Amino acid sequence: MKILYTLGIFLCITAFRPQAQSNFVAGKLLSETTGQPVNKALVYIIKGEEENLSGIDGRFDVKTWQTYPLQLKISHPNFRDTVIFIRNYSSNIKIALHPKN
Repeated sequence: MKILYTLGIFLCITAFRPQAQSNFVAGKLLSETTGQPVNKALVYIIKGEEENLSGIDGRFDVKTWQTYPLQLKISHPNFRDTVIFIRNYSSNIKIALHPKN
């Protein structure tokens, strides 16, 4: 009986605890000079640890528990690091990356 009582208290506490809302950013990375998609760029939220790599088509998506505005950083060995600010939900951002000289 004591186990059932403890389990009931635990379920009540976890059921009514406010859940954090996730946020989502997605888009496409392109070379500024050629307009071609940038593959295997690291895209991550600066404040958190959420990250992802862009695909062969340059597309990326990152899910985060951080709140807007978000700072998004893009890194690739052939391009300059780029930081952009995301003020609200966006699923179709196009980002032009500058090649390293």
